[in-house]
Amino acid sequence: MNPNLRVKVKEEIDKMIASGIIEAVEESEWISPMVISIKKDGRIRICVDYRDLNVVCIIDPFPTPFTEEILEGVAGREVYSFIDGFSGYHQVRIVKEDQRKMNFTTEWGSFAYTIMPFGLKNAPVVFSRIVVQAFQDFIHKFLQVYLDDWTVYGLVKDHCDNLRLMFERCWQLRISLNIKKCVFTTPFGTLLGHIICKEGLLVDPAKVAVIVGLREPTSQSTVRRFLGHTG
Repeated sequence: MNPNLRVKVKEEIDKMIASGIIEAVEESEWISPMVISIKKDGRIRICVDYRDLNVVCIIDPFPTPFTEEILEGVAGREVYSFIDGFSGYHQVRIVKEDQRKMNFTTEWGSFAYTIMPFGLKNAPVVFSRIVVQAFQDFIHKFLQVYLDDWTVYGLVKDHCDNLRLMFERCWQLRISLNIKKCVFTTPFGTLLGHIICKEGLLVDPAKVAVIVGLREPTSQSTVRRFLGHTG
C-alpha cells in the first residue's frame, strides 16, 4: 500500500471507529480480508471480502422486490416524492454475538462491524424485510419501497398527509433519511431506470444515450456488456 493511500485508509478507519460503525477486537476465529475501493473523486471506501463467510451462510428466502411490480404500482400518478434512506445498511445493528463474524484484519489490528456491512450474501433481503415490515400498512396504498429507495405517490390533495404519515413512522422507528438525495412533490422523476409521471412510464433518455453510444459488439464480453445495458 502506497504511503498516501495508507494515510487515507487509517483516517477512514478512525472515522468508522468514532462513528461506532466498527470496533477493535483482540481475536476471532472469523477473519475476512479488507478491500479498498477508490472513488472517482479520490476518496476511498473500505470494503470487506466476505466470500468465505457467505459460503457458510444459510440463504434467507425473503423475496426481493420485483421492479416491474413497483414501476406499475407508481406509474400514472399526479405527484411523487422520492425518499432516500441514509446509509441504509448502516441503520441495521448486528447482535453482539454475531459481530465477531464481521471481523476483518488490517495492519493496525482487527476490527468488527457493529452494523450490517455491504458484501454479505443476505444483506439485501434482510434490509428489504426490515423496510417492508416498517412500512407494511403504507405499501401499495401510497408508498412503494425498493431497498433504501422509497416512493410516495398519489393525488396532490393527499400527498402532504401521506408524507407526514411516513415521516412519523421514520421518527418512531429511528430511521434516518438522506435529505440531500430526497425530492419532494414533483410531477415526475427517475425510478429504477425509468421516468415515472402522470402519463405512465417513459424510458430514461440518459439510458438511451448510453445504448446509442455503444459500439457494435464484436466479442462475448462486449455482447454481455451490450445486454447489460439493454436488459
